[in-house]
Amino acid sequence: MEALRRRSCHPQLLLLPPPPPPPPPPPPLAAGAAPQLRLLYSPSKVDSSVLGSLGSKSTPPSFSFSSSASSSQTLFGAPGAAAALSFSGSKSEDARPADENGDEESEEPPRPEIREVKEDDAFYSKKCKLFYKKDSEFKEKGVGTLHLKQTDDGKTQMIIRADTNLGNILLNIMVQSSMPCSRVGKNNVMVVCVPNPAVDDKNPSSPVPLLIRVKTAEDADELHKTLEEKKG
Repeated sequence: MEALRRRSCHPQLLLLPPPPPPPPPPPPLAAGAAPQLRLLYSPSKVDSSVLGSLGSKSTPPSFSFSSSASSSQTLFGAPGAAAALSFSGSKSEDARPADENGDEESEEPPRPEIREVKEDDAFYSKKCKLFYKKDSEFKEKGVGTLHLKQTDDGKTQMIIRADTNLGNILLNIMVQSSMPCSRVGKNNVMVVCVPNPAVDDKNPSSPVPLLIRVKTAEDADELHKTLEEKKG
């Protein structure tokens, strides 16, 4: 009994198996080759505490991704939320300008302001269109205003100025007693005279039929009557 008691008091030594040998070293790299990483896994070197902690968790770890940046630091290290990116199909710079009433500006070019050159001493003035006859047809000379003026010697002067800022002279003649004057068409009066300025450079002194067209038939009757009365 004494011998058995002494034997039980001594701890029993347990013989553990020797550890596995270390893995062989990697082969030397060739000249110019990039180094490669190798992950070595040895089941005998896994800590039992790690295995125990994994075994005690019944729920696997979860991973979540959020579209909003909740971190206090952005990608470039500056604190604050990440800047939002927005894309729009229209640009405010390309918007057409509008006036104060909200209407878009008209694309029609502004019309030039024409100031009529007046003949203050004219006793008769009328808007008209002047034609001259060439090669058996009448060609347009221009649009202007016909003025009848009394000269110092008692004769009547006919001036037609163009409706331009310069008031170019389309016709400047003296109303002669021998000048043919007739009423033609709906609203035309025809006279035959030597025009000034000339309409034919080859024959500047030749008489040319001129057609004066006014707005209405009443205007044509009045012009024809006035010319007949003022013939010198």
